[in-house]
Amino acid sequence: MQRVRDILEVVVQIDNHMPAHVVIHAVGQVTSTGWTSPSLDPWFYIDTPQDGFQDFDFTAEPPAAMANMMLSTITAALHVPVDINNYWGPDQPLRGVRIHSQRAIQEFGLHDAQPLMLNRRFPWDVFKPGQAAGSVNSPISSLVGRPLRVYHTGDMLTQDYQPQRVNIELKPDSSEIVQITFG
Repeated sequence: MQRVRDILEVVVQIDNHMPAHVVIHAVGQVTSTGWTSPSLDPWFYIDTPQDGFQDFDFTAEPPAAMANMMLSTITAALHVPVDINNYWGPDQPLRGVRIHSQRAIQEFGLHDAQPLMLNRRFPWDVFKPGQAAGSVNSPISSLVGRPLRVYHTGDMLTQDYQPQRVNIELKPDSSEIVQITFG
């Protein structure tokens, strides 16, 4: 895994779960086609950072074979439950995130994060072609390359938590989507 060349966009949102989930979408730039497995890898600290920011490396796997040498975009997303007010310990809140690439660092304070309301219905028309990849207006791009679980309401499910997995819940008597979640 290598850090991506540059960061083009970072969007941070907080959803309405209890505890809240921090949702990070990052769009980066790589030097060729063929990069895979984009991820936001958290830094681990010996001491709590003074500024209360969590750092992440925006990484991906470079192509193993020949690739077209051209600047290409790549998207990574992270959706994790956190106790924002006690993230670093009692009364030590998470204040923001910092994303690192080879050539840039982008900071995003949680006070700037927009709420992400997860509705019971998730209409497909929110995924409109032509929107910027990884933006709030086109979150489907962040689903590419993730493990997927599709099930009907009431089906028995494993209780394992896989933060990168996309879960699509369907109505039992149809293929209508009830909700889309991560984990």
